Amino acid sequence: MFRALRSVLRTGEGLANESHPTERRINYARLYSFPEMSTLKRVGLLGPALGAPAAVLACEPLLASGTGHIVFLGFGGAIAKTKQLRIGDVVLVTSSMNGTGAGASYHDTTHLTIQPSVLGERLSTGLHSLVNSSKDFSIVQGTVWSTDSPYRTTMGTLDDLSAKGVVLVDMELSAIAALSVKYNREFSAIMIVTDLLSDSWEQGFHSPRVATSTQLVCEHLAHVLENYYRETLSAS
Repeated sequence: MFRALRSVLRTGEGLANESHPTERRINYARLYSFPEMSTLKRVGLLGPALGAPAAVLACEPLLASGTGHIVFLGFGGAIAKTKQLRIGDVVLVTSSMNGTGAGASYHDTTHLTIQPSVLGERLSTGLHSLVNSSKDFSIVQGTVWSTDSPYRTTMGTLDDLSAKGVVLVDMELSAIAALSVKYNREFSAIMIVTDLLSDSWEQGFHSPRVATSTQLVCEHLAHVLENYYRETLSAS
C-alpha cells in the first residue's frame, strides 16, 4: 500500500508530471512530502508501520505539530462469518474496536465511531462509485478490531467479534483512531482485505486481486486529495 501510494503521488498533479518528494525519518517510518506540487504541498505520506506502537510513534509527532486530518490506508483480515467478503475487497471504516495497549493509552473507550468529515465523505462517495463500476470488487462499510497479538486470536474471539458486527481485523487502526480523538483531529480509514479468517486462514497478501485493488484505491485517494486541496487553495 505504502509503495503504491508513493508511486501514484509522485507522478504529479493530474497524475502526469514527475514530482520529486522529500523524505525524512520519523521513528523508523518514512515521511514523504511534495513541496513542488501546488495542490499536494500540504499532504504528507507516512509509513509503513507494523503494529499499533510503531504506528503511534510515527503519527503522534505529526499530530502534535498541527496535522489536521489522517487518512489511514491499511490491510486486514476479514471475518468470514460477518460478511461475504473476498480477498481484494474494500472496507470503508465506520468505527473501531480497540484491542491494543497503545490505543488504550490515548482513549479509555474500546469502541470509537469515525466522525464524518468533508474529505472523508468525498473519499467514501467516489470510492463506492469506482469499486461498484469495476464489478471486480465489493465495497462495504464496517467496524475494524485491532490487536497486538494476532496469533492469539481464536475462533471464539472471531465468533464474539462477528456477533458485535466487526468485519475486519488488523493491528494498527484503532490505536490511530484513538490518537486522533486525543488530539481532536479528523480521521478517515480505508482497508483492503488481504486474508480471510475462519477455522482456516486463507492468505492473499501477494495476490493479483490485492495488487489491483490497492492501485485502484491509491489512485482514487490521490485524485481526491488533489481536488480537495485545489479547492482549499482557491478559497483561501
